[in-house]
Amino acid sequence: IEFANDGKEEVYSFRIWLGSDYNFGSCKTENGWLGEKTPVGVIIFTPTDSTFVILNRADGLLDNQVNAIAADDENIFICVPTGITVLAADTSRLRNISTSFTGLQGEPQAAFIKGDTVFLGTTHYLYVWDTEGNPYNPFNLSWTNVPYSLRGNGITAFFATQDTLYVGTDGGGLCMIPDNQFSDTTQWVWNTTSDGLPNDSVTTVARWSNELWIGTRDGIASGQLSNWTIQNSGLLNRVVNELLAEGTLWIATDGSPHFWDSTASQWTRINQGLNGNPRISGIIDDHQFGNIWIGIDGDGIAMYDSASWAGMRIAGPSSSNFSDIDIDAQGGIWGVHYGGFVQEPRWYTISHFDGVQWEIHNDPNDLGIEGAFRWVDVDEEQKKWFGVWRLGTDLDIVTYSENNQWDSLALPLSGVVGSQFIDSQGNKWFSTFGNAVCKLHPDNVTWHTYTDENYFNYIVALAEDSDGNIYFGSVQRGVSVMTPQGSLLRINGLASEPVYDIFVDAQDDVWIGTTALGVVVVRDFAVVEHYTSSNSGLLGEIINDILIDWQGNRYFLVANSGVSILRYTGEWDSITVSHGPLASDLIMDDLDGLSFDIPTGYLWIATKDGITRFETGLVPPPDDSTLKAVDVFPNPFITSRHTKVTFDQMPEGAEIFIYSVSMKKIRVISDIEDDTHRAFWYGTDEQNEPVDSGVYLFVILHPNGSKKIGKIAVIR
Repeated sequence: IEFANDGKEEVYSFRIWLGSDYNFGSCKTENGWLGEKTPVGVIIFTPTDSTFVILNRADGLLDNQVNAIAADDENIFICVPTGITVLAADTSRLRNISTSFTGLQGEPQAAFIKGDTVFLGTTHYLYVWDTEGNPYNPFNLSWTNVPYSLRGNGITAFFATQDTLYVGTDGGGLCMIPDNQFSDTTQWVWNTTSDGLPNDSVTTVARWSNELWIGTRDGIASGQLSNWTIQNSGLLNRVVNELLAEGTLWIATDGSPHFWDSTASQWTRINQGLNGNPRISGIIDDHQFGNIWIGIDGDGIAMYDSASWAGMRIAGPSSSNFSDIDIDAQGGIWGVHYGGFVQEPRWYTISHFDGVQWEIHNDPNDLGIEGAFRWVDVDEEQKKWFGVWRLGTDLDIVTYSENNQWDSLALPLSGVVGSQFIDSQGNKWFSTFGNAVCKLHPDNVTWHTYTDENYFNYIVALAEDSDGNIYFGSVQRGVSVMTPQGSLLRINGLASEPVYDIFVDAQDDVWIGTTALGVVVVRDFAVVEHYTSSNSGLLGEIINDILIDWQGNRYFLVANSGVSILRYTGEWDSITVSHGPLASDLIMDDLDGLSFDIPTGYLWIATKDGITRFETGLVPPPDDSTLKAVDVFPNPFITSRHTKVTFDQMPEGAEIFIYSVSMKKIRVISDIEDDTHRAFWYGTDEQNEPVDSGVYLFVILHPNGSKKIGKIAVIR
């Protein structure tokens, strides 16, 4: 996080430059992926209008992952793993200095500007580059490739006074280089833990109240050479990321920002307006208005207004850490963010993507949730049901209706919501995880409970077949079945008793994802198939979630690997970080991360580290015999820009007849893609000769005799 102005004279022209490591990026590629989880590059925030602009490799940056940023009045120096990008503050000029072409050794991870000199620290060396006072020289001067080794340590921080450069290292402590004596190492002065520093991994250096303050991975010290005082009193977390030495001394740590109370000689934590005690990756002062700004790992930036922090985030989900997702009738995605084994400070928020933008519910926690939203389901009336993971509360289930009304109810038995499911009759089933399963009848008032004596403990998966049999998967005790008459059955012969998910296909085959031994298929309550990574295309043996689309393709969310696909043709395929790309392979903690939007053919894949939308193109045949849903585009068909005319939402068996305005038949099109239900006209006649410019008629004829007539303009 760094401030710079954009080269203009106006007082309001300053902007904040943010370097992204890994976060949610809203992007769509030719491969059909939306929201792949990647580093998004450099984010420029303009405080006067609260706008964010993203610059990344598509805009010319050397890399999207940013390790450090340094700025002066003219230029921004962006450290990335493969080198440096130099960018004019007004973004009019850009230059990439690649490690592979300049001989830079190590990964750039720290930068500092003093006058005409740029100091660069890599994981191996310190580099010094004199730009000779001309603001345009960084774009023309050759890189001065003179490395200085600091006892083999990586360079992590810089600070300079009039005559001394202070260099923090990742294991050798603090090195002080006086009067630019870079070649004469005998003039260098080293301070380490043996001299009083709290740790030899130095992260930040500042000067305040006539003393040096040294931040490390295990606390902070103040003082002078070889005379340090540990100053950790009041720190919530001792991992120090950055210091801000202005009128007040501020510190950014892995657990909230703090300021130094000189009277009490201790740090005071300031986290009003923040979610919990987040990791603060950077802290700056804007110099012009005296505002303090912080960068929050995974949660944007915030400004301190003397009472609390006011946060600002790029549009996206409230967290990349998903636990469950579901889709509403409009194709909108609903996600919740229970952390499980992955730390998650925003577990009481709900993220909703309506196809255009994200909106966040319950942020801040205005519903007063004591616990975590762990599950989400959408019923036939489009009411959203959210299961809460929290013991000892009367608020176990939260609902959100179409008219934006919130409500809540408690389970009839003590427990947490360990799983939930809505059956074909409108009954809502909730596992209390440790001891029972509770059924809420469609009146949303009457409860029925089933206790652990019937193997209904530790239930994490529920499903229903076409006969109304309900399947219960336990993370400890296998699979039980309840018939519509209330009888109970056990599924015997499973490869693994503990299971994570159950899905019933159109043929009533029951697909069971186990916690250690792959996928088991059950037919008529007996095991008929067992898939493992050794006898199939499964990426692994731990199956967190299973989904089967309308065509019969099976998708398996495999722990810490990706998605394995068993296509209806019997072929195996996979979606991974490297072949997809999948947002992340961080898949764990019985994650329910698969959802399929039938009208659009979108497969949503949520992980603990981001969400991906894959456009499968698998759209079921339209049932509209009136042909009203058929869409024809582009129109006009400009041959210099377009390759074909698409007829979308074509019913099975329909045909397209192309005529000239004089009603001469030009072409008949009867080939309709099975998956996308689209047909195409390439602007040619029956002899595949291009037609002339002009207006053409199309007639779409349904097998039942209904027609749709329209015009297409062809421009050559």
